[in-house]
Amino acid sequence: MAVDKGKLSCWIILAIVLYVFVPQIYRSYIKVNKLKNEKKQLLNKIELEKNKIEEYNKRIEELKDEFYREKISRDELQMVKEGEEIYRLIDKK
Repeated sequence: MAVDKGKLSCWIILAIVLYVFVPQIYRSYIKVNKLKNEKKQLLNKIELEKNKIEEYNKRIEELKDEFYREKISRDELQMVKEGEEIYRLIDKK
């Protein structure tokens, strides 16, 4: 049974080409998937940061209101106007 040398050489060349290129293609595929996942994570992070910026901008707008600033000063910083007295109610149960 004689094997055609042309067919044999084609199979050998094909095997060598596959041996050389398939691992590179596989590594590239893995790298592309990794980069896609990283991109997705970064886009999510960007969206979260945009939401934070939006909240901070809202807060800045609220702080422009004089009554809101006074409320914050009184509630959180325990500040009073000159001449005011604070009475604290103690609930004894």
